[in-house]
Parts: sequence; structure tokens; C-alpha cells
Amino acid sequence: MGCGASTDGTPGQFKNGTPKVQGTFHPLFPEGECFRIVANEGHEWHFYNDTTTYQMKIKYTFGSDSQLEPMGGHVSLEKKADGTYVATMTVPPLQTMSFVRGVVNGFESDVIAVPVSTN
Repeated sequence: MGCGASTDGTPGQFKNGTPKVQGTFHPLFPEGECFRIVANEGHEWHFYNDTTTYQMKIKYTFGSDSQLEPMGGHVSLEKKADGTYVATMTVPPLQTMSFVRGVVNGFESDVIAVPVSTN
């Protein structure tokens, strides 16, 4: 999922707000609804949800040679039997949230936009 483009965070790329973290921005959807932000020379990952009506379910599986720690209690980081790490969190609309810190050695992503309940 996602696309390989990255940008420096020029103001025109965001439609509904502005991320709270600076770094290199990687859009995860073609229309730029959610961005992975890589900061601190690649050692910190954050996510920005640029929608007003969707929450983003973030799930990344990192290679077994990665050395990671979660950046807050809102991040679940689990080491699997095969040595890989699975990190998950949910990013509410218009929020920037920290994800993981450390050294990444390969990853697969699964990001799903889920409509926010109006109940």
C-alpha cells in the first residue's frame, strides 16, 4: 500500500491542517490523506492524518534486524516468534502522532482509513 513519493512538507500538499512534526513526508495514499514523517536522520517515525472524517489504522511489520522502541503508550510494539516486530496505532483526524524510534531494517505497511463514527 502507499506510494513511494516523498517531499519536504511544502504547505500546498496538506488539505486540512499541518503536521506538528517536521521531516521527510511520505504520502501513504495517492490523494495524500495520511503521511509517514521520517525525522531525526531517519531514526524517528511519526504519522499525520490530514482528513477530517477518517481515523487511520497504522500497522507496520519491521525486519528482525530492526532495533525499535515505541514512542508513547498509544503504540503497540510486539516481537513475533520469527523475530519481526509489529507496531500498531490509530491516528485520529487532523492529528500528528509519534510511532517508533530506532533503526529500521526493512518494513511492510498496512494502513487503513476507517470512517469516524458519528454516534
